[in-house]
Amino acid sequence: MLERNHQDECVNEQEDGMFSSLWNKLQQLAGQALDAGVQPQGPGEPVAPAGDGNTIRMRLVFHGRVQGVGFRFMAVTHARPRGLTGWVKNELDGSVSMEVQGTPDAINGLVDDLRRERFIRIADIESEKIPVSAHETTFRERQ
Repeated sequence: MLERNHQDECVNEQEDGMFSSLWNKLQQLAGQALDAGVQPQGPGEPVAPAGDGNTIRMRLVFHGRVQGVGFRFMAVTHARPRGLTGWVKNELDGSVSMEVQGTPDAINGLVDDLRRERFIRIADIESEKIPVSAHETTFRERQ
């Protein structure tokens, strides 16, 4: 029994070390994003600025339970009927990136739809307005 407890302690120390390392990396990335002008959005806040119906393009990064829950499929499902164009893809850090183009109301509607999905849990969204892409015709999953 003593040997098992020692092994459990070693595993716990390893997990604590991994958590600390991941936490430090997350803090570093968050600092870089804020330095670059990327603003995190709280739950329920619109990600696109209120506008006059003109087309804009946003780069969004979703954090939370957003991989392995149908996020990309649902993004495509909700984006296309709204006339949005762009792409969505999984990132190695567990987040999901999206570039989406359309009216601010349509973009905010897409995000609201995703927030209401049963298995998706969005903890945080980083958003940044970027230049419009003139030649894009659809919204798709990207590898």
